[in-house]
Amino acid sequence: MRHWNKARTVGDLGNLMADWLEGRIPKRPGYFGGDTDPETQALLPTLIACNRAGFVTEGSQPGQDGPAFDGRRWVQRAAVNGWVADDALYQRLVSGARRSGLTVADGRAMTITEWDGRPHTSCGGRISQRDLRTIWDGISREAFRAVGQAHEVAIIDPQWGSSDRLWRMLRQAVT
Repeated sequence: MRHWNKARTVGDLGNLMADWLEGRIPKRPGYFGGDTDPETQALLPTLIACNRAGFVTEGSQPGQDGPAFDGRRWVQRAAVNGWVADDALYQRLVSGARRSGLTVADGRAMTITEWDGRPHTSCGGRISQRDLRTIWDGISREAFRAVGQAHEVAIIDPQWGSSDRLWRMLRQAVT
């Protein structure tokens, strides 16, 4: 975690997150797995571009519809959340999302995964200071302050199941 403690800005955190997504560093704060989840593999180029551009992604998932490990129905909305310090990038993300028919959560939690018809995972609710400390455990105080001052962003495709709409919009917004 020594890399993360040296970060001072949201941009520094974005570059480190991109390095982690590329496999250049072994760990990231707040994540207890080693690698990314298998469902994330196809999203990696977009997530890396987002992080390098200054949208530090903390969570993401593709849209899916199919059986869970236990055979019950598992359905997901495509979603991403994170932090942006740059006002111009924030405006590109928000306006691009709205033009594309995506939801910008603005502090309201929205169910993004259902398991057997029941809410399982949500995204977009305000993240408490306590949870921020868990998510960003091991970063410098300066970087933690920068995250606290950045725009918290959650963008969700309102459509259940597979869709590339969110990922196309993100690629356009960050390039």
